[in-house]
Amino acid sequence: MLSGSLGNDRPDVERWDYAFSLSDWLQKTLSATERAQADWPIQSFTMETLHEFERQEADWPASGRYTYLHFMLPHGPFAFDGDCSFIGTDAAKAKDPRRALEDQSDCSLAVLRRVGDLLKSLGRYDTSLIVVHSDHGLGWPRICSWWNDGFSFDPKVPTLDRDTTKPSDISTQQAACEASVLLMVKFPGQTAFKTELENRQLLDVAPTILEYFGLHDPKMEGVSLYRKPPESRTVYFFGSMTDHLSEIRELGMFGYADQNWTFVKTIPVNGRKQQD
Repeated sequence: MLSGSLGNDRPDVERWDYAFSLSDWLQKTLSATERAQADWPIQSFTMETLHEFERQEADWPASGRYTYLHFMLPHGPFAFDGDCSFIGTDAAKAKDPRRALEDQSDCSLAVLRRVGDLLKSLGRYDTSLIVVHSDHGLGWPRICSWWNDGFSFDPKVPTLDRDTTKPSDISTQQAACEASVLLMVKFPGQTAFKTELENRQLLDVAPTILEYFGLHDPKMEGVSLYRKPPESRTVYFFGSMTDHLSEIRELGMFGYADQNWTFVKTIPVNGRKQQD
């Protein structure tokens, strides 16, 4: 679905029945037609994506489409204050590390609020299905313990560098931290919200979107978020030891059992094929 919409032309909503919203700069970067300036980390273009969404959303049909917004925050490098002022990485490095991360996280929440506020002003919020998710959690168990009192952190267990270690060497607490993936859902007509502890995976997002449009694909492994997952469901997390897709040679497969993430096996991956 994405491969047909990463060009610089605006997608044809009537044909594709969804809208793809991503900053023009990032579209060009993904298609290798231009590169970012060295002093502007890719994370800073979250705001460009937001501004483009705010400029264009009112022009799109109010229903019958799928909009994808790719925000890079709060992923490092840190370059924003909590009010989303761009301060650059040098100024952010002068902060206490925890403050730098929390400021960038505050900015990411402000971005989400602006998306919601715009949809409300256009009368589209109540009827929309909104799914917010990340690709992976933090790689530093100490930070996970800052924000989650229930996270079990042992400072004596080493946190390994993802670029220089094997997946099988990752500790249970580091795997648990990386597998703590954000997932927030607002269903059409929903007014009350709560936290639920269910065995969910990102595989569940696609069937949820299909069900919203009245569609179903029996070949999909995920379970729609409209439905309860089986209690006996096994949950897996796949972690790479590098952020560069073309360099991925193997994935670590971790399974969740007895309230712990444990290493299952290593899965070889052809990096270039994975990127394609």
